[in-house]
Amino acid sequence: MRNNVTSEVISLIDKTDFLILEFCTGFGKTYNALKIIEKLGGKWMIALAEVLHKDNWIDEIEKHDMSHLLKDIHFIQYASLHKEKGSEYYGVIYDEAHHLSEYRLESDKLIDRVKTIYLSATLEDSRLSNLGLNNSRNRLSYDLDKFNINRFNNKILFSIFLKQAIHWGIIIKPRILLYKIRLDETKLVHTVEMFRGKRAPLIEDDYSNRWKYLSNSRKYPNYRLRLKCTEKEKYEYLEDQFKYWQKKYFSAKEKHKNDNTDIGYLEAFYLRKGLDRKNFLEEVKVPHIKKFLPTIKDKRFICFGGSINTIKQLSTINLVHSKNKDKQNTKLIKQFNNGASNSLFAVNKLQEGINLDNIEEGIIVQLQSGLRYSSQVIGRILRAKKEPTQHIFYVTDSRDVDYVKTAMEGFMDMYKIIEL
Repeated sequence: MRNNVTSEVISLIDKTDFLILEFCTGFGKTYNALKIIEKLGGKWMIALAEVLHKDNWIDEIEKHDMSHLLKDIHFIQYASLHKEKGSEYYGVIYDEAHHLSEYRLESDKLIDRVKTIYLSATLEDSRLSNLGLNNSRNRLSYDLDKFNINRFNNKILFSIFLKQAIHWGIIIKPRILLYKIRLDETKLVHTVEMFRGKRAPLIEDDYSNRWKYLSNSRKYPNYRLRLKCTEKEKYEYLEDQFKYWQKKYFSAKEKHKNDNTDIGYLEAFYLRKGLDRKNFLEEVKVPHIKKFLPTIKDKRFICFGGSINTIKQLSTINLVHSKNKDKQNTKLIKQFNNGASNSLFAVNKLQEGINLDNIEEGIIVQLQSGLRYSSQVIGRILRAKKEPTQHIFYVTDSRDVDYVKTAMEGFMDMYKIIEL
């Protein structure tokens, strides 16, 4: 089937100057793009979301004996696209094309070329809408045995979804375990701080008594409260804070939509509250994951955390994140792929654009709101030689429940819930 797909790709590029390959992780977007370059020849620009992704392209080129193509390929990062204004190529390839922002597309318009190719496993409907292709394919309802090819004017979208790749026997069906964590309602192990006025005296009490101070401004005109609370009370406080500042921001946005009033500080504040909520959910999960990690110590695994602080609590080695130098991250990836190490702990890295070999287990500490992130991180384990297992930890009665619901849209028959 892989050969049939490649033949179809080669056929399609003769019929259009704008081809979008929306292939699920592990299906060979890079290889098919290289086959197009090999067929058409000429000078090509390949735009990358991260510098680390270049190594993946070089590995694929060497693996398939295509080193002769390198002399005609120019790699560049998205952040430097503005430097290519006025450049001329036979073709331009945008790897991980979902990262193409409106600003970057302005630079794209000034690059002369014949062919344009988008590569992505997770193109959003909004991106397709901008290309005039919205609602042209359904991720959840399609014929498993047919290619999903949609045409609109001069553009062609070729989609291959995960269930198809599994059905064709190209990707092994993953096992997904969802670990349900309940917020504790009994132990006063956390604190919440509130204040009103300046230089107020510090008052320490339990969170359940907060209204004694908050509702009596006559007796407590100024205060600084340090309130002991349970996990559940702390989460509810953070959720209320987020909703309060979110409402305040959108109300101000509507009020000032026709003037130049700067309300950016309100947006930053409510987003910060959302981050505080997310970080707390991760904090709740860390002890559970620490207890879990020894059970897979003999497996090859990757753990995706939401913050550097989180992964540092889970491991002291094999940490891949933005504060490392690129050479350090590259070294850790190569050590993993050549078998010198069996684990990686990553934050905002490795979920896309990197080939990681034979991962047996995956751990997701904190899901995010969009389908793209879950598709990417679950996709990391799909190159396993045997049945891969994805472990996802989530907190019930929290925002996590919505994240899990979104994440499992494409994996409805693959998951099992385990209560901790």
